[in-house]
Amino acid sequence: MENLSTYMVETELNSLILLKNDAFTARVATEGDTLWTNTISNWISNAGPQKMIPKDISTIARYFRDQDSVLVFSNEGLLVGHIAFTYRYGVGNERVEIGSLCINPEFGGKGIATMAVQGIIRYAALTFDVDTNIFAMCNQESLHIFVNKVGGIIVPCEKTDNEVYNHCELCPRAAGASTSAPPCRHTHVDLTRVVASLREV
Repeated sequence: MENLSTYMVETELNSLILLKNDAFTARVATEGDTLWTNTISNWISNAGPQKMIPKDISTIARYFRDQDSVLVFSNEGLLVGHIAFTYRYGVGNERVEIGSLCINPEFGGKGIATMAVQGIIRYAALTFDVDTNIFAMCNQESLHIFVNKVGGIIVPCEKTDNEVYNHCELCPRAAGASTSAPPCRHTHVDLTRVVASLREV
């Protein structure tokens, strides 16, 4: 990934553009993007709870309002991808989780998910303090992007705070989880060093 100093921050409709190529643009979502909340909620629901934690429309609208989402659009203005800062932990938000990575299924194999991940990592470098721990809980489909494409580091399950697992009702480590819960299918990937590398000038 390029250093932050190698590109110029642009704005379009008062939204920060993070990445742009010949076909797609990744930008920060705003409250004005709420017409897309139902689409994103459906993409996440269709993936199934084994892969993604369901998000209702109000939760996604809150991500937009708080400018916690990055959206990827085609040059024709069609929404094709989404990712967000989904959870914050600690009194001062010392840890931030990236999640809800989803794409329009008709646009698979075009690098949209990778662009979304790269975009939100750039956004994290612009948004959070140097001491903030940035990480993702990856399913098997997204793991290679966070590790192989952007350089995240896998953290062993036993070294992850249980608080992180409490969002997933199917996780065997979540508080009050059923003894019949399936094995955890998510992998903790630390992105703090990747984000820090983008702050270096």
